Amino acid sequence: MSNGIAWIFESLLRLLADPAARGGDRTMSDSPTTRLLPWVSPDGKTCILLSDGRGESAFSRVADRMEDVQLEMADGLLDHAADLLGDDAATDRQLRYLGEQLSAALRDVRRVAGSRGARLGADG
Repeated sequence: MSNGIAWIFESLLRLLADPAARGGDRTMSDSPTTRLLPWVSPDGKTCILLSDGRGESAFSRVADRMEDVQLEMADGLLDHAADLLGDDAATDRQLRYLGEQLSAALRDVRRVAGSRGARLGADG
């Protein structure tokens, strides 16, 4: 994700986390929930969505779609890896780049698994 897009999401998270920015204070009857988001801030910090627990927000649906895209990209990268690793003409540079991309995809998939696992635990 580009730094500009990550900055926008981080700014939205700050607004969501600030009751005054939403036009009122949180009441004791609200049941806040948190969600690990499938991206990090521009400086590499974890991003969390804080919601009032009243249902899925549009922002949560964006995060769901981003998780789906990350998983689809990881699947495609695995297919590419199988092809490249089976190619005797693959260069060291190509293999190094593949390793970097697989590492990034594994971080994304681990983040998605952690987020979804935490939400399953919260539901049950």
